[in-house]
Amino acid sequence: MPDFIPLVKRTPYLLLEPKAELRHEMHQDWFWQFVGWIIAYFSFRGGRSFLRDAQKSSIPRK
Repeated sequence: MPDFIPLVKRTPYLLLEPKAELRHEMHQDWFWQFVGWIIAYFSFRGGRSFLRDAQKSSIPRK
């Protein structure tokens, strides 16, 4: 996954780049950055749910 800040800083320059290979590489970097954020989001949500379930009492009440 590419670093976010350097990706943001170079994006305006690469959008104006006449070489299609560099623009394509930038689009791939943004795609993988987006995939990484989605994975981080669902990992955070899953971990938070796991901790909430772990804090619940496992002894059934009658």
